[in-house]
Amino acid sequence: MSEFMPHYALVVVLLFLGTVLLMGASFLVLFYGAARRSSFFARLGGGAALTMAAGYFIVLSGVSFASSEEVLPPGGWKYFCEIDCHLAYSLLGARTAAALGPEMQPVSAHGEFVIARVKTWFDERTISAHRGNGPLTPNGRKVILVDGDGRSFGPSPEGQAAFARLIRGAVKPRALGRGYRAPLTC
Repeated sequence: MSEFMPHYALVVVLLFLGTVLLMGASFLVLFYGAARRSSFFARLGGGAALTMAAGYFIVLSGVSFASSEEVLPPGGWKYFCEIDCHLAYSLLGARTAAALGPEMQPVSAHGEFVIARVKTWFDERTISAHRGNGPLTPNGRKVILVDGDGRSFGPSPEGQAAFARLIRGAVKPRALGRGYRAPLTC
């Protein structure tokens, strides 16, 4: 089972870039009006920028409220649009542990650590052939574990530090289609 990005993701990116371009042009008109002391151009530029910003916020909020949360099973994957490519995540599995780290320096949990193994990769089918085969580095993500009762847990700094001492270089530039597996602790 997977959750793909919508087929119109390219249109969304083009609309975003077009909005940024038009807002930039609106600010130029606003600044032109201010420099020329023309209230007409200042109001036109300011009004256009404010209207586009409000419209973008309304559309973004509307799509967010209309969407639903999806729970992916182990092995399922989810794609995120990174403008120039799609980044895929897959939950490989999860387990619990009372302590993490080297035997001589274990880090104890305040209860239990939940260790989620996540695979991340750039989908080479979603990148232009003209881009080349240079390495890519994923952007950071905010990860929250939600249990069956609806309680949410953020990453454990102690658990992540324990894994950092054990695993070095988990997040580094990767070639297209090549992924890595990284543990996340909550």
